[in-house]
Amino acid sequence: MRAKRGFTLVELLVVIAIIGVLVGLLLPAVQQARESARRGSCMNNLKQLATGMQNHHDAKRAFPYIANRETTAGTETTTSTGAAYRPWVVSLWPYVELGELYTRWNFTKSSNDTAAPAINGMRNNRIRETRSSIYYCPSDKPNAFLCGRGSSLGTNSGNCGARMNYMVNGGTSGWLQSSPVAPFGFKGGTVQSNFVPFCTSLSKITDGSAKTLLMAEARVFPLDQGVLPANSTGTTTSTHADADNRGFPWSGVSHVAFSTFATPNSGIDTTYGQGCRADYDPVNLPCQNASGSLNTPHAARSNHSGGVFVSMCDGSVRFIDNSIGLSIWQEVSTMNSLRPVQLD
Repeated sequence: MRAKRGFTLVELLVVIAIIGVLVGLLLPAVQQARESARRGSCMNNLKQLATGMQNHHDAKRAFPYIANRETTAGTETTTSTGAAYRPWVVSLWPYVELGELYTRWNFTKSSNDTAAPAINGMRNNRIRETRSSIYYCPSDKPNAFLCGRGSSLGTNSGNCGARMNYMVNGGTSGWLQSSPVAPFGFKGGTVQSNFVPFCTSLSKITDGSAKTLLMAEARVFPLDQGVLPANSTGTTTSTHADADNRGFPWSGVSHVAFSTFATPNSGIDTTYGQGCRADYDPVNLPCQNASGSLNTPHAARSNHSGGVFVSMCDGSVRFIDNSIGLSIWQEVSTMNSLRPVQLD
């Protein structure tokens, strides 16, 4: 009887090599398909937020304030001491299917208040911990959050909150403006507690709503809590135990808007305080700590190849290449220069 012949070692190695080559050829295509899906989801989130802005404008005859300190939006003065800080996203909740959060928000208390009477069973400090998929571009860090030193999510510490991958247009050099030149910003004040926000209606955008930036993507620091990585010299201690606060709209007013001081994915962001970790990712997330100025500009950034998604004031969404000229980029961030630029 003839013995059954099996595969030789050489044949097995050839088959394994062929499979390896096929996997190597297929893997980039799979990764490209996944990134394409993530880009689509990111674009859709920005479209939903832009639509929410349009619906807010229809209901209130204006876009939201960039942030508020006083209980009644728009009543701030340069001597205000109100503590009811809330970013623009709170005003947008009813228009992006997050109305339940809005009905629970205590507008007489600050966003990190831990002792105010709960509304519908929740206090502001826990509401701001709620992470929604609409906040995040899946190409960056979905469900990212930030907690202050010695605190963690769900502890009622008041020091935690969801991050966001989307910011509103704060102008060419920062969100503190002598007169409104971009759809969002502050027009007075000397410290964060008395900045005066303004709101913008479409009638004030004389350059045209289709030619003025509304929102853009932003990158968030990849670490969630105040446990910082070692720096370039191996040191893990820091004078500020909180992680980098870019993409964290709940604490202070310097993290809710982007600026066109630099073209997309370029320039050096300025972070107020000691939260900046310039040594962690100096190529993709360069930053420097502010020295005396609270007008801290952050560039539009994304984890996509080649550029960022933005929305315009008419609600449209488009992809802007990193190679856009700085003068054009700054022109589309202003709303009343009377020199509108049409983006191709």
